Amino acid sequence: MRIETKRLILRHIVEDDAEDIYAYCRNPAVGPRAGWAPHTSIENTRELMAQVFIGQPHVFGIINSSHRMIGSIGLLLDPHRQGTDVLMLGYALAVEHWGKGYMTEAAQAVVAYGFDTVGAPLLTSNTYGFNVASQKILKRCGFELEGMLHAGEKRYDGEVFDLQMYYLTLERFTRLRGK
Repeated sequence: MRIETKRLILRHIVEDDAEDIYAYCRNPAVGPRAGWAPHTSIENTRELMAQVFIGQPHVFGIINSSHRMIGSIGLLLDPHRQGTDVLMLGYALAVEHWGKGYMTEAAQAVVAYGFDTVGAPLLTSNTYGFNVASQKILKRCGFELEGMLHAGEKRYDGEVFDLQMYYLTLERFTRLRGK
């Protein structure tokens, strides 16, 4: 599967992407905002890839015009809505590409894919309260704040955080796209 946007290519992640993924995942500014520890070795990255990326039908690497993987984005079953077909959007991006609109562009494409191709009834995403940049991306994509899940997640370092829960319905997505 391949999704093309104006500036990006989104494609499935393969084992050969390990070096690029390690390059952005080892940065201490990236992982902790999403709940995972910065990668300490390429083996650490390969373990993540095997657990979360490889073979997942709705997880993509974000490729820029230099043909480098600068991030990842995808849809997984929402663990907070067990027994449903609701998908949760998650993403990470190399720090040097923050603030350029890449993640909003990729997220908008994956949201459309989630509704149009996968047929998800609802999309969700969660952020920590301090991750304001991620919240802005979600709002640009049409997500609405559903509420706060207090003490919603214990991070890798033992710190417990509230989760801001966002959602986007197919109906809202269709209205926004029609504008």
